[in-house]
Amino acid sequence: IDHDHLGTVLSLHWLRVLAAYIPELDGFKEHVSLLFRTRAAKIHLPPQCTPMHPLAMSSKNETVTTELKDTLVDFFSQIGQSQNDYSKRLLLGGDGLTYEKIIQLKKYLQFHDDPFE
Repeated sequence: IDHDHLGTVLSLHWLRVLAAYIPELDGFKEHVSLLFRTRAAKIHLPPQCTPMHPLAMSSKNETVTTELKDTLVDFFSQIGQSQNDYSKRLLLGGDGLTYEKIIQLKKYLQFHDDPFE
């Protein structure tokens, strides 16, 4: 954690609140905004499109743990992930039940030799 940066951002937020709610400090609003864009700025990322990976539908039932695993393996293959070549950091999501089933699946598979399994 970059504590110096965190302190700067927190201080600037307090200054922004003070400038917004105390009429006498109204003239400092632009300067506080400038400090946010300069002193409190971190690495600026250029705007870019996020790559989309539309996936084919699966006829599996995600509420059944074994079928959820088959579905995930199918989805991973569609985005180029295989048993021999895969990214260890893939984000998964869904509604509450899907999330719960993914956690359950991770618990069931935690003792497999290969993390992809």
